[in-house]
Amino acid sequence: MNIKTFWPLLLVFTLAGIINCNSLNESAEIGNDLYEYLQSGKTNAIASLLDEKALEEASAAEWEQKLTENIEKHGDLKSFHRNSFKMTGGDHDETIYVLDFKVVYEKKTQIEQLTFVKRGEEYKLLHHQVQS
Repeated sequence: MNIKTFWPLLLVFTLAGIINCNSLNESAEIGNDLYEYLQSGKTNAIASLLDEKALEEASAAEWEQKLTENIEKHGDLKSFHRNSFKMTGGDHDETIYVLDFKVVYEKKTQIEQLTFVKRGEEYKLLHHQVQS
């Protein structure tokens, strides 16, 4: 590769990395908000994080119930930490981000996968799954 093509390619890859890093930070921030709401008992605030498609599959109350069942079953949420991140395709106006969180409850530690969708500049929670 000659020097004339090296620098433009380096710039493109650097900018792509910065964009992906910002997306990771913004989607991880919503994941952090979710677990902070659960940890503090502010479960009614979860609805503000949910995507319209998530609300088509289950109501905000059903989401709240599903997410609090882990606490009821495994004890208080002690800590959470993002483990991994993956960006997948989507429609032309949306991008899907999948983040795995290590979640420590009083009686159990588990990996929970959160799927986010970005439409325009907004990130919202689309799916939650406990990894077995």
